[in-house]
Amino acid sequence: MSGRVGGVIADKYLIYGRVGWVQTNFELSASGIGSDNEYFNGIRFGGGVEAMLSNNLSARAEYTYTIYEDALDIPGVDLDVDQHLVRIGVAYYF
Repeated sequence: MSGRVGGVIADKYLIYGRVGWVQTNFELSASGIGSDNEYFNGIRFGGGVEAMLSNNLSARAEYTYTIYEDALDIPGVDLDVDQHLVRIGVAYYF
């Protein structure tokens, strides 16, 4: 779940920032150490740009970074989980 806030530049470009909450399932198994399966909660933030190519077509690019909480219960394992995500897309408006 996230939201974005931005503004229009030159009537055809939308620049925005994004912030939200993310939950994902992570499973780790290591020989001789053990295994764990946990849900991680995190905060995601980033931004992007969307450009109108025509009246019905737009292209977008977005970068987000997510920092997840530490939640594994395996002795001797220190896991720092984060995620970099780049998305590109095209939208057609009917």
